[in-house]
Amino acid sequence: MTVERASALHANDSRATTPQGYFPAKSRQGWPGSTIFPCATLLLLGLLVATPATAFPPATNYATQCQGCHRANGEATGDIVPRINGVVGAILDRPGGREYLVRVPGVAQSQLDDRELTELLNWLVGRFGGDAASSSAPFEIAEVAGFRRNPLIELTAARVRLFATAAPPGDAAAALRAPH
Repeated sequence: MTVERASALHANDSRATTPQGYFPAKSRQGWPGSTIFPCATLLLLGLLVATPATAFPPATNYATQCQGCHRANGEATGDIVPRINGVVGAILDRPGGREYLVRVPGVAQSQLDDRELTELLNWLVGRFGGDAASSSAPFEIAEVAGFRRNPLIELTAARVRLFATAAPPGDAAAALRAPH
């Protein structure tokens, strides 16, 4: 087909002269989707932006954020990571213990937001806290948000300072006094 022939065909095509190109204006008038689709799209986008990401339950967050080092049962990983099972409550009873638990680098630098991290810490206290955990107040979101802004850099030194005071009777955390 020559250029002249293609131009002539195009010139004789009535659809080419409409403002919408090859779709005549008549065929689009009154089409129900012409206003519904854009409105539905905007509504859907608005819902996606306004809806927070699906939060996981604390047990799932423990499995994905903590269990790699503290195992499913909260036990130690060799001589590097101390156990948390049965000692978290005793840590909370010590001066500075609440702050210590939040400022541990794996906790403070977690990808969880402040609300999720607070829920995880409260779950952790209930799950691994031992007898002393029942007497401690739940963590608050503002408290966690404040403490986690300043993660511990010298973890061993902080642990030594935390356990430098005499252990209360029956202190399950006494085993953590020696740095790991």
